[in-house]
Amino acid sequence: MIKYNIPAKITIERWIKVYNSHIDVDNINVFTEVCMNKTLKTTLQERIEIVEYCLEHGRNIKGTAELYGCTYGQLYSWVRKYEVLKKAEERERW
Repeated sequence: MIKYNIPAKITIERWIKVYNSHIDVDNINVFTEVCMNKTLKTTLQERIEIVEYCLEHGRNIKGTAELYGCTYGQLYSWVRKYEVLKKAEERERW
């Protein structure tokens, strides 16, 4: 590591994680922390429960995603779809 001026063992471990995730390493700053959570496989009912929990807790997407083990982007997408469907249901009732 000293020979190649690599600051710490963790740096090599991060490089290996990025390499194994098949991300184009030319476009990544390997010295920054890379979040590589895998998407959570869920049923529709589980998604609805997670989204309702998120909305009940002030639309805390980050906290809810961490709690349930899904990615922020995944949960954000579910919340947006849920809100659109709820608005459509309300319009149909009128």
